[in-house]
Amino acid sequence: MKKKGKIWILGLSRWAISFEIDAGGKWFNVTTLCAIFAVTISLLSLWFSMYQAHLAQRPYLDVGSYGQNLPEMGVRISNKGVGPALIKDIEISFEHKKLKTFNELYGQLLLHAKFKSTVGYIDTLVLAVGEYEEVIRITDLKNKSDQDRAWNLIQKDIQIRVNHCSLFNQCWEACLHANERCRDVEI
Repeated sequence: MKKKGKIWILGLSRWAISFEIDAGGKWFNVTTLCAIFAVTISLLSLWFSMYQAHLAQRPYLDVGSYGQNLPEMGVRISNKGVGPALIKDIEISFEHKKLKTFNELYGQLLLHAKFKSTVGYIDTLVLAVGEYEEVIRITDLKNKSDQDRAWNLIQKDIQIRVNHCSLFNQCWEACLHANERCRDVEI
């Protein structure tokens, strides 16, 4: 035979009424159960707000080309995220040969393509939200043939990979690579 639970009113304080429930010989204090529930909700809220803080600081780097069919075109690395990007490493290749610096890329552009160009460099290790660095700029493309040749050069022969992290040390890789643009692949 099962005992039915009983509710006993033990006391009335100034701020709360204390209840205890008799559930078959085990006593549960309702205020204690409410307190445990409130602490659980508080811990879940804390975890959720920390998770939101991580998301609120995520950079989103885009390594992209611009200026197709214009007299000036190039490649930019831009931060389109909501947090700063800490740039850890940049890999540059031209025609699948690894280069150490953007100056070597400039030499390859002059040697092979004979375009008037400027090649930038990342002078900072942090790219703030909304900022961009122009790493390649090809100018004075006077005719359609030069524009097409320069665009093909940017799209097919130049590869750039940027390894970057958030403030919370979560890291990603963004790239411009032989007609295939990978955007923020987590590493």
